[in-house]
Amino acid sequence: MGEIFLMFPFLISSSIFKVDASYLGQVLQKAKDGDKIILQGGAYKGNIIIDKNIYIDGQGISAVDSGGIGHVIYIKSPCTIKNLIVRNSGRDLLHEDSGIMVENATGVYLEGNRIENTLFGIYLKNSEDVIIKGNVILGDEREPFQFRGDGIRLWYSRRVMIEKNYMENMRDMVIWYSSDVKTIGNYVINSRYGLHYMYSDGNILEGNEFYGNVVGAFLMFSKQILIRKNVFGSSKYLTGIGVGFKDASYIVLTENLIIDNSVGIYLANSPEFRGETISEDIREDDILSKRRFGNIIKRNVFAFNIVAVRVLPPSFPNLISDNTFVGNLFIVEFEQVLQDKNFWYSNYFDTYRGYDKDKDGYGDFPFEYSSLFLEVIAKKPELSFIYFSPLRTAIDIISRVLPIFNPPPVFSDVRPKMNPDFFGWDKKQRKIKPKLVNKIRENIDIFAH
Repeated sequence: MGEIFLMFPFLISSSIFKVDASYLGQVLQKAKDGDKIILQGGAYKGNIIIDKNIYIDGQGISAVDSGGIGHVIYIKSPCTIKNLIVRNSGRDLLHEDSGIMVENATGVYLEGNRIENTLFGIYLKNSEDVIIKGNVILGDEREPFQFRGDGIRLWYSRRVMIEKNYMENMRDMVIWYSSDVKTIGNYVINSRYGLHYMYSDGNILEGNEFYGNVVGAFLMFSKQILIRKNVFGSSKYLTGIGVGFKDASYIVLTENLIIDNSVGIYLANSPEFRGETISEDIREDDILSKRRFGNIIKRNVFAFNIVAVRVLPPSFPNLISDNTFVGNLFIVEFEQVLQDKNFWYSNYFDTYRGYDKDKDGYGDFPFEYSSLFLEVIAKKPELSFIYFSPLRTAIDIISRVLPIFNPPPVFSDVRPKMNPDFFGWDKKQRKIKPKLVNKIRENIDIFAH
């Protein structure tokens, strides 16, 4: 095996020693708490166990390779792992072979690592006070989703920061049974679930971008979640969803861009049915602190989706307020019912044909949304095969051209906005800012297929 250098500034009087790579595991066994190990390049044998508080820096040129067997690195204590190439874990789904497995550990810091050709990327089990920052995790796009592992997976973990990581061609990013988790500024593409989230309360999801996944993010059986300033884009599969909620309550979804999906947002019993109502003056902190019941969907942009909002009842009360709906083929769609019980207020709809005589920025009469297609399917479910047919659009066009066929409204917004009001709207020019248009087009071109 080729020779490499290990430098131990605290371990052996700051000297540089020439050591064969196969001895890395032995060196780690001899290391003491507080020791710092800087790798000088080359390939090191994997299946290493870290059970003491040490610092390892691979400087971006050093690789740990387990040759397709087990975990590449198994962490059981506080430590820091930086700038390391981690590759070639085992492929045993039952054993959950991982690039970096962290189990029953506190105070672990993982930054700037590149993880490739592993089953699971970074896996936390029953761990806390962990930072996962700036890592690149790459899966194999040639494998079906069910044979891939998750990019980052949390299981019964607490106080975790997941920040500015890049994941591609993995199965999911998973947060299950974990609290006090902040997921900030991550980028997930071409995977199954950008975020698969269950039984985890009191967390923040902010500034992330999800493109070209089957589902951008799906939150299930969870409460008190803030979802802010994310991009959920180009989930264009037959079952593609930008962001979905199931049995999720006390959720605030605000200032997100939900674009170019089969379904923008999917609500299934979210919030959980309690028969309460909601009003336009409810505040976000009222929801997140559980002083008031419901969900808030506010100040988001729903653009170029086939269906902007799909609802599986009972899913109320949601306050759907101050959103911008542009270029969606269908604004809302319901399963099993024809009328929404959520509170729609002060949204902008590009299909609104009202006027603003008093110039207060709001339409002088409500926006009412109806769909002859939804009524036809509700009465004749055997015709659901035309869902993706041009006949669907034709049926709704008929209802607009021939008002005699126009069904009762599915929902009403009593105070629709006359102009879009979001981060990309140029109020003076009355159009979307060119930079945002270019970004939207670029994202669609790259990730739609």
